[in-house]
Amino acid sequence: MTALLERLYPNIDLRIILPFLLLIVVTAIIAVFIVTSLTANTIQERLDNQLRDSAQIAEDSLTQLEGEYLAALRLMAFTEGVDEAIIGSDFERLETTLRGIIANEQLDDVVVFNILAEPVIRISRSSFPPPNYDADVNLPSRLDWETVQNVLAGVADNQGDKFVDIISYDDFSVVYFVAPVRNEQNEIVGGIAAGISELNLLRLLTNQALAEVALYFDDSQLLISSFVDETAFINQTTPAVQTLLAQAPNTESPIEEITVNDVPYQILFTDWDLRGARVGGMAVALPVDFISGRLNDTRNSFIALFTILVIVIMITGYLIGQSIVRPVFRMVNTTRAIRDGDLSRRVGLRLPDELGELSSSFDHMTDQLVQRNEEISGLYQEQLRETARRTTILESIRDLVIVLDTNAKITLVNDTARAFIQRLSNLNDREPYRKLWDICRNPQRYSTPVTMQLLDLDVSVQATFIKQEDDNVIGYVVVLRDITSVLEAERLKDEMILQLSHELRTPLAGARGYLELAGMMTGEKQQSYLTRSLNQVDVLGEMVNRVIEVSVMLSGQMRLNIATFNLNTQLQSIIEAHRDAIAERNIDLQVQLPDAPTMIDGDEEQLQKAIGNVVENAYRYNFTDGWLLVELELTDEQYVTVLIKDSGRGIDEDEQEKVFERMYRGRSADADETDQRGLGLGLFIAREIVKAHHGRIALRSQIGKGTVVAIRLPIRQPEA
Repeated sequence: MTALLERLYPNIDLRIILPFLLLIVVTAIIAVFIVTSLTANTIQERLDNQLRDSAQIAEDSLTQLEGEYLAALRLMAFTEGVDEAIIGSDFERLETTLRGIIANEQLDDVVVFNILAEPVIRISRSSFPPPNYDADVNLPSRLDWETVQNVLAGVADNQGDKFVDIISYDDFSVVYFVAPVRNEQNEIVGGIAAGISELNLLRLLTNQALAEVALYFDDSQLLISSFVDETAFINQTTPAVQTLLAQAPNTESPIEEITVNDVPYQILFTDWDLRGARVGGMAVALPVDFISGRLNDTRNSFIALFTILVIVIMITGYLIGQSIVRPVFRMVNTTRAIRDGDLSRRVGLRLPDELGELSSSFDHMTDQLVQRNEEISGLYQEQLRETARRTTILESIRDLVIVLDTNAKITLVNDTARAFIQRLSNLNDREPYRKLWDICRNPQRYSTPVTMQLLDLDVSVQATFIKQEDDNVIGYVVVLRDITSVLEAERLKDEMILQLSHELRTPLAGARGYLELAGMMTGEKQQSYLTRSLNQVDVLGEMVNRVIEVSVMLSGQMRLNIATFNLNTQLQSIIEAHRDAIAERNIDLQVQLPDAPTMIDGDEEQLQKAIGNVVENAYRYNFTDGWLLVELELTDEQYVTVLIKDSGRGIDEDEQEKVFERMYRGRSADADETDQRGLGLGLFIAREIVKAHHGRIALRSQIGKGTVVAIRLPIRQPEA
């Protein structure tokens, strides 16, 4: 089979001569056919064809215009915010949103109306260039156009939900394309009418058809025409237009001849269609002497045709030559591409000659090269995956990791270290930056962990050698671990131990002293000392319980047993529990609760503890003969507020946020009459319990006038 193809495949001479012979024969046949056809046609037939072409072009222009205006309507109707602006009759927002679209689409007139068919805005183009757009609402208070009513009623036909209307004003008419505007719920909220003036419509048709054009309403009344003497034109054409409009749609009148101002015209009457329906008639006219111009055009066409044929012959000859040298160029280009690294290229010539054999051999060698390259690429990809895996591990480390070479040059950092270095470089104080680079320049100093202060962090620095198999050091890995929270926890632990040892010593010493005295006495005094010892033990137990509560809160293990209870009853219970202590200091106690029960959701035991701590602070840090007010307010339908007001010494402004911190004891705790012992945990516990109930606790205080603590609680707890 291959040998047969080689014998039948034409040689070079035949491949060059035969195509030229065939091309000359075909050219001669085409030339004879064209000349014969042009000679056979009459001048009148060519004029008729030209007239029909002009009419078709005019109809196509109307169709194109309709598509452009409908596209512009869709663009405006779906522009974000237009529906909301129509609903709100926002004149300025509509003008700002639509003006650019109207100018870009070169629309003559745009009317935006709401669901009541009331115009919201009208943007019109001025009559003279340069075109400017004026925005107003120079329209009736309500549009009674049939198309507007159809759009607002959601009427749709086989053409869709958009309609066309011709509206006549005092001295001109406008063809409007009307579309609805819908909101996000697909509800009609209004509409937009985009119109083209009769003058611009006529200018478009005459420019496209290169003929005189006239448009009529469906009642044969002339809308506009390009004839200077419209009266003479109407007198000549009215009967023909009436006949056309009386016929079925999509019809065309015979070509007629009329004379307007002594100028003979060939005229064709056809339908004027919009949205697939006839709205009137259209007349397209060409002057009879137009054919002379067409004859000149025909002659020029012949010259151009034969010139093109000569050029085609020349190009064909060139292409035939290229058919011989192109395979060589193709192999050269493929070789260059492979040399530059594009191993996907192949010559791909399937010719039964020496060039085809050379192409196949070259492609085979390239395939073998690709196979070897794929093996190498597989090894490379495996290395890349391993590198990516190590990079991912490095980036997942939250500590600062810096990899250095033996010259102390940074070769790799993770995201945490990169962000920290950037933070240091942006500081005005260069000392932290120099400290970090000192670590990088001398990593051997940190072979064992070293703790230091860097910026606002306490960090542990350790450097590890990077060695090869022969123990040669090729770099260092420096890890900076943030241990600020660890040191802070240690500090808090030390403070708590110190505070506990200091505070627990007092009740223990008191209890021991009373017990020793009780051992030496009998009777009533012995009973009194035993009672005081028990009180000191109770104080000690309360302190221990508070420490335990704080530990539970800090570990996140506090659990609430939510139930509905009467807050009035709970407040009365809290007051009764502290009434004797309040009376002992001769403090005037006032309680203001609503008459009706105040039922809220919450953990009654925990809230009693929180409010009790605040009440206890209010009288413990109060002056003798002072006053204390506990008040319950219904803030609104969702919240209640418990107010605890006292006449104590007050809290300095710089301490008012700190008093809710754990183990913080303000200056008033060591001030004269208000000097009280304690661990500084009461308000911290109260805040954590209130926060767990989705509430808020705050205070307002003034030195010498007392303190007001407000506990705001939701009436209903959100569902878990």
